Amino acid sequence: MTTARPSYAPYPRTLFDIRRSEYAHLEEAVYLDNAGAPPYAVSVITRQAKDLTSTLYGNPHSASPASQRTADKVAQIRERVLRILNVKGYDLVFTSGTTAGIKLVGELMRSAGSWHMRIYPQSHTSLVGLRDTADSWSLEDPPYKQSSTFQHSEKHILFAYTARCNFSGQTSLFAGGRLPAATFELCDAATYAPTHPLNMDSCASTDFVVLSFGKIFGYPTGLGALLIKRDPRLSKLVQGRKYFGGGTVDAVSRTDAFRAIKTHVSFALEDGTLPFHSILALDHALDVHTECYGQDFLNNIKKHVTWLGKRAHDAIQNLTHANGKPLAQLLSLRGSPILTMLLFRSNGEPIGYNQVGELAGLLGIHIRTGTLCNPSMLAVLGISSTQIQANYAAGHVCSGVRDVIDGKHTGAVRISLGAMTDTDDIIAFVHLLTDYFVESDDAKAVTATPAPITLTQLNVYPIKSCRAYNVPKGMAWRVLPSGLEYDRQWAIVNLDTRQVLSQKKFTKMALIRTEICDTELIIRFNKEILHVPLEINPESLKAISCKVCGDEAQILVYCDLRLEHALSAYLGVRCTLSVADPSASRSAKLGLSSSWSQLSAGERQNRRVQLLLSNESPFLCISESSVRAIRRAASISGEAVDAANFRANFVIQGLPAFQEDALQSLQVGESKFAVLGKCRRCLMICINQETGVQTTEPYATLTKMRKSSGRLWFGIHLDLEEGTTVQVGDHLAYS
Repeated sequence: MTTARPSYAPYPRTLFDIRRSEYAHLEEAVYLDNAGAPPYAVSVITRQAKDLTSTLYGNPHSASPASQRTADKVAQIRERVLRILNVKGYDLVFTSGTTAGIKLVGELMRSAGSWHMRIYPQSHTSLVGLRDTADSWSLEDPPYKQSSTFQHSEKHILFAYTARCNFSGQTSLFAGGRLPAATFELCDAATYAPTHPLNMDSCASTDFVVLSFGKIFGYPTGLGALLIKRDPRLSKLVQGRKYFGGGTVDAVSRTDAFRAIKTHVSFALEDGTLPFHSILALDHALDVHTECYGQDFLNNIKKHVTWLGKRAHDAIQNLTHANGKPLAQLLSLRGSPILTMLLFRSNGEPIGYNQVGELAGLLGIHIRTGTLCNPSMLAVLGISSTQIQANYAAGHVCSGVRDVIDGKHTGAVRISLGAMTDTDDIIAFVHLLTDYFVESDDAKAVTATPAPITLTQLNVYPIKSCRAYNVPKGMAWRVLPSGLEYDRQWAIVNLDTRQVLSQKKFTKMALIRTEICDTELIIRFNKEILHVPLEINPESLKAISCKVCGDEAQILVYCDLRLEHALSAYLGVRCTLSVADPSASRSAKLGLSSSWSQLSAGERQNRRVQLLLSNESPFLCISESSVRAIRRAASISGEAVDAANFRANFVIQGLPAFQEDALQSLQVGESKFAVLGKCRRCLMICINQETGVQTTEPYATLTKMRKSSGRLWFGIHLDLEEGTTVQVGDHLAYS
């Protein structure tokens, strides 16, 4: 979100100006996953488009003018990158990213013969994955040279470490001096390079450095680099590599094993045609970064994220529950641009990362959760290798839905800062933690057990698309397989088109109030008061076929002219009241709707869900905390959002926001319900049920927070399994 809030940023332009001109796509977002992929500057895209549409480029392996132009440009960019990274005495090999660079180092080590890999324990999965290409491997903390005994002296040794751990943010600085002749050093700088210059020269012990340009600039993605120190030992590895691709040889024979690998390291390892359009985009990215963040932009960004990281660390660390217990355990050092944390309730129980991540996403806050592609996290969480295997056998996978197992976190929550991160981004994340996870005095009293979940509203909608009848507290209400008794039993039907009317087109229907009183339905609108017997009398009704939610249905139309005249005058079309035909049968289309996410394919095929005149299911349930979350997010529009907008039968209290999405079953008092799935929402929720005026909320907010598979979701559909009544105040149980 663009903001004018002052913050520390050692850039030639204000951060506010940079975000407004280059990162307009962050206007409605809080972006805190820069270690995953930072947002790109708009000017990089526009300049690249202009460049490619005004200049002809060709394959640099050809000799045409366009190709020569491309080859010269690629060479200039190659040298420019080395200067900006402050790397001397190294050659740059373009790759498709950090992982591809690591795999290429594995190829080079295999050309040396038998080799052993020593891995820094906090390494990324892509670095750990290299171990299975080695003849043997072991874990080793830095500094390597001080602790190494070189037990595998008969083998070549590769020390592999990460310059900055993408999980903890811990750094391992580049070391000086030389290693034994048969020993090599590989550094994964993917997380380090976006916010720090490498500052390496030929005296550094590091032989290989891998990084991704997408992690630095956001665009281009799919482009990285392998930096190789200029050293005869490494040249020998390069010349001994088994595979050779197009452009890497000076001569090759088809009939025997003769081949002459190019002597320049870069050309010898860049198999096939380079992604030269992406490399050209890299030049524009360097230009824009320089203009925004200064000539020494990596050092300037380092200062900015360090300053911001300290403030974020302090703000999160200071969050406590009412009983004084900390909300978060930070796993990162103060000042790191990587802030990884575990969250706990006031009673010490872990808060799963999925709950945090899903809620953050709904509120437009972009973070990373899970195991972060880093196996070392599990050791920090106290999960042994045996437990990892047992959890996997039980169905848990990396960053899966089971975020707490046996009382332990299986992953963490991470925010990561970048060049364009502002203080307001941090404030928004801290507000998320404060508003939804810090427990107040009320929570303190029940830290030993969860707060009770209760039914706070029970709503019957006797006439489809008209205002609800709120069942008074203390009154038990019958539940039937087709829904609450009298719910959507009546409808107003257009006598000309034989379509059931809806608030979506006739918003004044929201002002038609209903009441169930003894033996009659009382209908009020304007100055009209109409009385309709609850008992169906066939003599006063006429059967017709009409359309209900696209379905052909049999209904009974009242032959009362007063009903017809009053409703027609009020709604402006020739219409009257109708009632569901008790002899007709209608059921939900479980096999066709994407709403039934909680049902297996077999259940969709075999379960029959009875309906009267409701759209999709017999019962609709929403949560008060979910309504509050939407209301809070929509408050900036100035438009009120109320539970009534969502026209639910059950409104419950006590669940965290949106936890209802994951429920499989629900018990209300003595009545049990199966959860069919989430409710698809349409523009009808934007009609104020008190005024009949249509606005943009909460639909606009749901579009940002609750959109999935092209649909907007809020609330859950239920189907009665057993029970006879429910009432306001009933306690709920769920699974």
